[in-house]
Amino acid sequence: MLHAAKEIGVRMALGARSRDIRGLVLGEAPRVVASGAALGIVLAVGLGRLVASLLYGVSSRDPVTMAVSAAVLFVAGTMAGLVPSLSASRVDPVVSLRAE
Repeated sequence: MLHAAKEIGVRMALGARSRDIRGLVLGEAPRVVASGAALGIVLAVGLGRLVASLLYGVSSRDPVTMAVSAAVLFVAGTMAGLVPSLSASRVDPVVSLRAE
């Protein structure tokens, strides 16, 4: 069993509720997505000249396009964290603590 499952099992054995576990797991997704989006915007602005000839009808530094792209990625990344957070909240503490 994964190390993270054992940690979640310990937390649940010590009294963490399912809601707490979901918040712990789901809280990580927005931070990761936001840092990736920020890095992507910086790289897009810095390397925009390389792809400017491939773009039609939009600037390589269009702020609306970058904001919409970042927002879509943020929503998709946060939604992708829902499945792991739900499965983590259903971990049986006894099974995860006994697994070696």
